[in-house]
Amino acid sequence: QSQGFVLTIALSSFNSKKESELVSYFTSTKCVDGIIIISASSKVCFDKEMPIVAVNTRRDISEVDCINAAYKETLVETIAYLKECGHTKIAFIGETLTKRRQRFFLNAMRVNQLEVNNDYLFVEKMRFEEAGKLAIPKLLALEDKPTAILCAYDDIALGAIQALHANGKKVPDDFSIVGIDDMPVSSYDEISLTSIKINRDLICNMAVDLLLKKLDSKYFTLHEKISIK
Repeated sequence: QSQGFVLTIALSSFNSKKESELVSYFTSTKCVDGIIIISASSKVCFDKEMPIVAVNTRRDISEVDCINAAYKETLVETIAYLKECGHTKIAFIGETLTKRRQRFFLNAMRVNQLEVNNDYLFVEKMRFEEAGKLAIPKLLALEDKPTAILCAYDDIALGAIQALHANGKKVPDDFSIVGIDDMPVSSYDEISLTSIKINRDLICNMAVDLLLKKLDSKYFTLHEKISIK
């Protein structure tokens, strides 16, 4: 707003087809000067003439600027931290939209030379807290239980903690839990959730700065690939 721009927000509800249609509409009608797109799917086609910055995209895009949180590298460090704390049996709880983070988890386990137990991988159809609540009964039913749990994001972790408490278990006495995103509620005393902080302010500021550079000069055609740890 301080630069005199009008912001239009379009929601795709994580639907790849809808996302592709929105980008095609904005680029073909030229009703906007530039686009910042979050989590571009593999189906999106980009117009090279339209200044576009993709944030946390799920694929490698050469024709636009990309700014991503370094989940892959950070999860390697996270699993290393859990290993240092004595954990070798580590579970993952996610949902259908977090398969990319699950792949990064599996990679982190391999890098840290830890065995991946398929029984410890929980991908729920429900999202947010419900995903965590649904996974915990299955986890507790295992004869050989994990000692630590990595959740795809904080809402899932909070749901998992609630389900563990409801089953008479304590965190971290019985299970250690790590979330991702460091949402404000994760710092409440009664929750005290360990979480991976995503530097959102820096990512958003860089995305806007990159887009403004493209809008200011049509000769600024370099496409940058930036990873924020």
